[in-house]
Amino acid sequence: MQGARVGRGMCEGAVFPEGDQAPTRTQRPRFEVSAYASETVVNVAQCPNAGRKRTDLVTVIVPPRTAPFTLASCGRMTMRVDQVRLLVPWRDQRVACTRNNTEVTFVGHNGNISTHPCTDGEEARVPLRVYTGNPEESPTMTIVYE
Repeated sequence: MQGARVGRGMCEGAVFPEGDQAPTRTQRPRFEVSAYASETVVNVAQCPNAGRKRTDLVTVIVPPRTAPFTLASCGRMTMRVDQVRLLVPWRDQRVACTRNNTEVTFVGHNGNISTHPCTDGEEARVPLRVYTGNPEESPTMTIVYE
């Protein structure tokens, strides 16, 4: 930025990096907000089918440029992504999540892996199938940023 001057609230003559040299903004993943989910926590006990032997869909939104994150469960619940069981119902667990350009990868119980395709440069919306047979225990799932 040699020769740059600041005048009247703006920077004149500044040269900003472009392309691969440009800084990238990392965005945070979040849940789709609903009656039972905030941006960072899902109260599985409040899902419409809790305790009814049916799963509920919860959507996690993963931005194009995001750091790895974790889905942490507290209480007895199960979770599947694209038919792969990532959480089992008898303990608190974690699911590691990463995104590259064209897929979101989830690694859960016993190393089970599920990959969900996405479009490069766009937010990925991944449906999670969650279930609890014990809503009275108030199980939750939280996004933990690394």
